[in-house]
Amino acid sequence: MGKKKLAFVEQIEEAQQEAVEIIAQTAPITTNIQPMLVAQTVSPGFPVAMTSQGIVPYLTSHMDHRGQLCGMALESGNPGDTVRVKTVGRVYLPEWGLTQGIQYWASPLGSIQPWPMDGGTFTQILGIALSPNEFLLEPKAPIKLAS
Repeated sequence: MGKKKLAFVEQIEEAQQEAVEIIAQTAPITTNIQPMLVAQTVSPGFPVAMTSQGIVPYLTSHMDHRGQLCGMALESGNPGDTVRVKTVGRVYLPEWGLTQGIQYWASPLGSIQPWPMDGGTFTQILGIALSPNEFLLEPKAPIKLAS
């Protein structure tokens, strides 16, 4: 890679990091939270999909979940419970242990991963870690994988 191109890439990376820091300092954690009925057991920090019966773990191995992401559960819940779901924005969970600055993807297992996992019918970037315990939920469009 040429020196000019490398310098340009470094400038872009610095601008991205500055944007993440600005968002981390200004976006409120307490907004964009909705109570939602649980249809299948959900865990805090895991993405959830909306179905006609309520929310379920968001699995990229289920094509019917594609486009049904409604947010990230903030607490555990069993069928029939109502839990708080963050629809977009900053999410804080003290037990997370994320890698700051890394994008995280939805997984076929219903969790978030720092890379796209095999076994899905689609993949989707969910957001970026602002710190080990804080995540910026900013989902991108799902991408259908070749079968």
